[in-house]
Amino acid sequence: MKRGATGLGFALAVVAVAACGGVSAPKWLVDNGKSAKVFYFGSHAKPTRVTYVLGKRADRVVYEFDSRVPCGGCSHPSDGNPSGRFAVVVFDRATHRLLEFKLCQEPEACVTPPVRPPKADM
Repeated sequence: MKRGATGLGFALAVVAVAACGGVSAPKWLVDNGKSAKVFYFGSHAKPTRVTYVLGKRADRVVYEFDSRVPCGGCSHPSDGNPSGRFAVVVFDRATHRLLEFKLCQEPEACVTPPVRPPKADM
């Protein structure tokens, strides 16, 4: 994932707490997320879950599908479209511009930074 992903775990915790308090995602994030979903997957793709992750500099929309969904808007080799069960769309919080799109098979690959094994104590 790109620089700044280390705070994603904290951002997920913030959204979980915010969801309990009734705070919802900003309208621009919901609208931009829907537009990105239609661009990448078409209007037929129906996610089973949509999660909004609010961060300091970037906000994310995480889509979860029941099965692998082909990404028609993704660049791909001539032998087929990439597909995945999870997708993350990242937007700049200040400008609302699309920063990143990531397609994954497992949720951990999309919403958490790579896990480094702990160093052995010597």
